Amino acid sequence: MTSIRLDHLAPESQTLLLETMTILDAWWDERVGLLREAIDEAALPPADAIHSVRESGMYALGLLMRDHPGDKERANRVLNIVLDYQFDEPDQPYHGTFYLSPEEAHPPVHSLIWRDYDPNWREFIGNGLAVVLQEFATELEPGLEARIDTALQRIIEGTLARPLPVSYTNIVLMKAFMLVFVGERFKKPEWVAQGEALAGEIYALMSETGCFDEYNSPTYCGIDLKALGMWVTFSSSPVLRDLGAKMEEALWRELARFYHAGLKNLSGPYDRSYGMDMCKYVTSIGMSVRLELGRGLAPLPATNVAPGAFNAEHKNDMMCGIWAVAVGARIPAEVQAVFTSFSGERSVERVITNSPRRVATAWLTENLMVGAEDASGSKPVWSQYHLATVHWKSTGGEVAWLKLVNNLPADATVEKNHLHIKSFVWHGLFVMERVFIFRVYTPGAPQDVKIEAGQWQFPGLKVAVKTNIEGPSVSQDGPFTDIRYEANHKDGGFLIFFDLTVEETALT
Repeated sequence: MTSIRLDHLAPESQTLLLETMTILDAWWDERVGLLREAIDEAALPPADAIHSVRESGMYALGLLMRDHPGDKERANRVLNIVLDYQFDEPDQPYHGTFYLSPEEAHPPVHSLIWRDYDPNWREFIGNGLAVVLQEFATELEPGLEARIDTALQRIIEGTLARPLPVSYTNIVLMKAFMLVFVGERFKKPEWVAQGEALAGEIYALMSETGCFDEYNSPTYCGIDLKALGMWVTFSSSPVLRDLGAKMEEALWRELARFYHAGLKNLSGPYDRSYGMDMCKYVTSIGMSVRLELGRGLAPLPATNVAPGAFNAEHKNDMMCGIWAVAVGARIPAEVQAVFTSFSGERSVERVITNSPRRVATAWLTENLMVGAEDASGSKPVWSQYHLATVHWKSTGGEVAWLKLVNNLPADATVEKNHLHIKSFVWHGLFVMERVFIFRVYTPGAPQDVKIEAGQWQFPGLKVAVKTNIEGPSVSQDGPFTDIRYEANHKDGGFLIFFDLTVEETALT
């Protein structure tokens, strides 16, 4: 196995690791021994920011990989502190996971998942610890390897006690690796067997439709690639290595269906997304593309900047630069071509799941792409699910975008030039639940945006609109425009529709 130390890495991997570490070094708090948590609103975390346990654990791996003067000592310090924040309470559902930050309160009696603790920190931190042990055990100070072993055992105890559906893709991929890795290390063949069986279940579920349930997420598909990279690169299990390689290739091919190299973005719909422009917010997919194809083709904010000038959204995912370098990227040759230049106008339809039936559709052309998901009413409303999206080339060649922000469940489909959205009203809804907002980002002057009842005009795009509910009312905040519609005077059972026809226009 190839070493992941800096001087053994390929040139692009070296550059990404060094740039990532330079950014993270600026978040370091010497007093606490952890990274401060970054925020979108500032290039650097504020002095009073809380601290990030998970990101600090991955930072420790990066320190060992870089191995500059003082890095090994700092890595040992960070790892010991991260382990201090693991829960060791076998009778509690959060056993084996970690505090998100030292400032976080201990989970109360009758704690609730997500509100009081995050169970996924077991898998995220555990995968990093596994690489530390496999690659850098000789760099650990006396007693630390034993502490990590104890932490890994707690992680397995906790993750085995947690019911976890195979459809929760990014976490079950990491869980399968951990079961096999820790099972082999502790000579627990039953854990190894469980991990390999779980790998088979994940592969079988993916094989039903050819894709993962957790679909088309710039962030979490990237985590899937890192987790599968753990199988391929660091697992000794032939089962994980074989199935991991097959699913990794299949995932790259799936991503290529929705990727637009000219706009440097995946078309929607997004089952889970933290932003709308991959060149403005940090995604794990962007890291992997960069490793294979270089900085110029990567859908990623600029990282070759001074630490105090790193302006990007969702900055904390910079830790994935370390993980990406550790596991590498293996993009099939024909897929690389799709990520290199726009492959031509196309319509895409993908059945995600059969029961419930979920179908993603998209249409991509030279300067425009539209995406939608029809989940047969099965997908709940939440901030990360974007079921109707539009991206286009706007002023100065920048990407403009539009997304639906809905408070009622909705479904959508795309045909060439057309986006169809449907929802319905039922009895007893509050006013805010009846609101549909089309949030639009247009770089440049807001006076170039003109919103009328049947037509919206933006730099580079015209949208003809038909609907059967009240609106629009418009508000603007710099480059952002909210176009609001309300179904306030409709009875229960009323079907709502929007028909949007999109057309590129010349930029002045």
